Amino acid sequence: MPKGNRNLYVQNANADYIHDDFRHELALYVDGLLFTGCAHSGLENILAACLWPVHSVVGGFHLLDGQETADEIKALSQRLKAEYPETQFYTSHCTGDNVFEVMKDVMGKQLQSFRCGTIIALEKYMP
Repeated sequence: MPKGNRNLYVQNANADYIHDDFRHELALYVDGLLFTGCAHSGLENILAACLWPVHSVVGGFHLLDGQETADEIKALSQRLKAEYPETQFYTSHCTGDNVFEVMKDVMGKQLQSFRCGTIIALEKYMP
């Protein structure tokens, strides 16, 4: 997961196209907030690699509509809810609308969408 990565390639030094392994992709952690970018490496992988407590995740999940099954998305949502019960997730870009709805059904208020201009109040994490 994400299955959408099957169709993403990069050129190597020989100008051959190879599957992108996303080793160049970065996530940013600041004071309990984890910014995922598009999470090509997989949201669970990024969370597992973070050495500090994550209170909020902001970014894309790279779960495009029609790639993962509804059952796979539900299972992911259940794992996130169980493993990160105190974490708030905010997503939009590259998280499909149908994927969001399936995840929202499982995660409830723990999952929110955002768009350009959205203000996310994180007062409880601010000094």
